[in-house]
Amino acid sequence: SFNTTSITDNGTGDATITIVNDMSSTSYSVTQSVTFNHDGSGGLRGVNVVSKAAGTCQCEFTYANTSGQGTQLDLETDASITIHGDLA
Repeated sequence: SFNTTSITDNGTGDATITIVNDMSSTSYSVTQSVTFNHDGSGGLRGVNVVSKAAGTCQCEFTYANTSGQGTQLDLETDASITIHGDLA
């Protein structure tokens, strides 16, 4: 949680991370991962960056079933996000 003020739940599968010390620009990198679904259904969970600002990063958490149909979901498993870049 270094350099993180808060994580805001914007709705199902949508969260915004607020950064304590802003980045110098929106050219920072965001690396994200989510634990694979081990419940036997064969679906895949993912996380995508929706938008970035110097002080925030908005992410979307998704689930795709074996037919490829995707939907946003609140994660019941682990998700990790790291941000790398120059501070302002």
